[in-house]
Amino acid sequence: MFFSSHARSVTILSRGETLEKSMSRYLIDQLATRPDIEVRFNTELVAAHGNTSLETVDVRDNTRGETTRLESGGVFIFIGADAETDWLPPEIALDPKGYVLTGSDVRAAGRWELDRDPYLLETSVAGILRDETNPVPG
Repeated sequence: MFFSSHARSVTILSRGETLEKSMSRYLIDQLATRPDIEVRFNTELVAAHGNTSLETVDVRDNTRGETTRLESGGVFIFIGADAETDWLPPEIALDPKGYVLTGSDVRAAGRWELDRDPYLLETSVAGILRDETNPVPG
């Protein structure tokens, strides 16, 4: 959804047959309303091409065994929604499931020390913000 507000079109490649296992119903319903977003199932990225920047990508439909070349100005790889935050220093506040706390949640957890309110995506360390292109909880 985020990328579609900045690009002419967005193509989502899913190695699975549906999005239900990896995405909330709310997001799936929103995707269905956007004509500029295409979802390709049973499909994976197999090559990227370009001279000084990305120009095209090859995607393989694993059901038919066919590979197609698509024009592309960028690639974002999302490899999962599990919180993999063990590497973060203890100064970055996490919720009980391991997701990074931001904004008002940081203050509510008692982990904000400045006089001003934290910014919407700001972590418990002032000036460090969470990347919202990955809209998983936390």
